[in-house]
Amino acid sequence: MGCEIGCDPLYDNLRLTKSDIFSAFAFHALICFNSSVYVTLRKFGCKSMFVLRTIFGGEFVSNFAGINFIHRDLKSKEKILFIISHPDDECMFFGPAILNLTICKEKKIFLLCFSYGDYNQKGRQRKQELWQSCSFLGIPESNIFLQKISVLPDDPKRMWNENVIFRIIINYVETFHFDAVVSFDKDGISGHPNHKAIYYGLAHTLANESFPDYCSIYCLDSVNKFRKYSFILDFLFSICFSSNWFILPPSRCYLVKKAMKAHRTQYVWFRKLYIWISRYAYINTFSLLYANEAIFDLNFRGVCD
Repeated sequence: MGCEIGCDPLYDNLRLTKSDIFSAFAFHALICFNSSVYVTLRKFGCKSMFVLRTIFGGEFVSNFAGINFIHRDLKSKEKILFIISHPDDECMFFGPAILNLTICKEKKIFLLCFSYGDYNQKGRQRKQELWQSCSFLGIPESNIFLQKISVLPDDPKRMWNENVIFRIIINYVETFHFDAVVSFDKDGISGHPNHKAIYYGLAHTLANESFPDYCSIYCLDSVNKFRKYSFILDFLFSICFSSNWFILPPSRCYLVKKAMKAHRTQYVWFRKLYIWISRYAYINTFSLLYANEAIFDLNFRGVCD
């Protein structure tokens, strides 16, 4: 069993608008072209990789059957903690990274979830759904830490206490000696306040110089709606503009969808559509969080938000 300590909001800010759907289907008109490009890369693997290495540099990696990332620091991490706000965040946003990392036997992947997703009084069901989802993603129950704290309710209208988050994260990192923590960036992908609170909790750890030197923080990049609902077509932008990226091979994409289906209480029509057209079901890009950036965001978030 996972470790327990102590309806996810319907992601109103994630609900697809007409403009979102229009943008997504406009992109999907190019799927045939994208598929032909992918097949070409597979068919002419060595030659195409030589060209891409020439363009993007010697560290370019594109192994469609395994891990797809470049950054040496991230690649060298062996004990990694993913931090999410609610059950289903792990597959809706972090699936490609988790799946690419869990296939490496030398890496140990852990998940810290800050709530039961009890917004609609379905916390007990959602806890079981989280276990099942993680089984598809390759995270054992013993590596799942599930929090239930009264001051951190699952509520889309409430900002969580960042000092509480800060202390909990520090405790886990120091207790288990994680060498990397992965979570949301300041925009929280969907703009959800609970997602953003985790980022600012992490920012506090760096600003207060409380974070261990041996551990690095990586934030999942938020992108505009045009890219967000662009399916796998966003891969060119991702490999060009990010040094930490994961792309799922076609043979493993179904696992993200199976993990999402495991969240039966949340598997409504717009999430079914989301898990097919969102780039986060196929691609993850991350940015390393530095102390000066964290301090800047803490000081100016009132203006930026």
